[in-house]
Amino acid sequence: MMLPMCVMPRCIRISGKPGILKNLSRVFQKNMTNNTPEVMMWPALQAAQRQRGQTGKNPNVGAALWRHGRLVDVVATGDGGRPHAESQLNILPGDVLAVTLEPCAHEGETPACARLVADARPSKVYVGCLDPDPRTSGHGLEIMKEAGISVQAGICEHKARHVMAGFLTRMIHQRPHVRLKLAMTRDGRSALADGRSQWITGFEARQHGHLLRAEADAIMVGAATFIQDQPTLTCRLGLSGRDPEIFVLSGREEISSLPKNVQILGTSGGQQDLSQILRQLAQEGIGNLLVESGGRLAASLLQAELVDELYCYQSDLLLGANARSALGALKDQELLLPKGMIVKERRQLGQDQLTRYVVER
Repeated sequence: MMLPMCVMPRCIRISGKPGILKNLSRVFQKNMTNNTPEVMMWPALQAAQRQRGQTGKNPNVGAALWRHGRLVDVVATGDGGRPHAESQLNILPGDVLAVTLEPCAHEGETPACARLVADARPSKVYVGCLDPDPRTSGHGLEIMKEAGISVQAGICEHKARHVMAGFLTRMIHQRPHVRLKLAMTRDGRSALADGRSQWITGFEARQHGHLLRAEADAIMVGAATFIQDQPTLTCRLGLSGRDPEIFVLSGREEISSLPKNVQILGTSGGQQDLSQILRQLAQEGIGNLLVESGGRLAASLLQAELVDELYCYQSDLLLGANARSALGALKDQELLLPKGMIVKERRQLGQDQLTRYVVER
């Protein structure tokens, strides 16, 4: 679903980043009486998507403000989690607010957003999904309802949960939302027998992979992959400040030296407790984790049911049985996808094909 061009704002305003999305259509000048809650929510979802991986421990909330049927402002949580989206809006009585996550009800470094909205007296507030934080869950809605505001939750909830998956997974499951990225040939190989792999996929697929990096708080790779490939793991899309943290999962291999921006996870020389490692990352505020690994770590994560999304980039190359497999052995595997996993999307990226799998829980 795309936002109709007649209601798209000139830009999404993110604190410290004026004009993030430029050259969009003019805001429709006439009153629009047929705007549905879903249409009103859509620019807020776009803003939240734009800030995925940029807001630290706080959720990447998007908010859209409508006045007399016209979209007047679109904002998102600022880098590092401040300021909150709702606090950036000049809400007037009678306005309609669409926000991807229930406004917070607790006060900390900043006032509670639910109280700010209640004091501003918009006529309606549309909410994408409830905040799982027990300090807010349901309380934010009650504060606004008690102020006489019409509040409706669950608007575009599935999409809202997708764009804020890092925060929601960390709060609900105490681990990051894990995206696993695999690049392979048509026969399922990731490299020649000697480890050479540049390039398995083409330019368009690699650019899409950089977009995943831009949306990640951190990237995790296995020690063998790090030693063999010496990957830079940066986002090469020309987006300032989009390089995620890098973690290397310790293994049997000895890592002689590490760049300053790379950290080691786990204990050396033994089997890793992946669930514990992910909990550790969540405690450090990592919500969106991209895993770019070899076949062994990829299989271990799938086997442990710790993968939320799998991005499989497949080229037309054929390397044969002597080449390295993109995915290690899965124990007790049947002729089925891993538990709960479905194919969500297939698309062409230049000469390559992307298949995106998601786990529905």
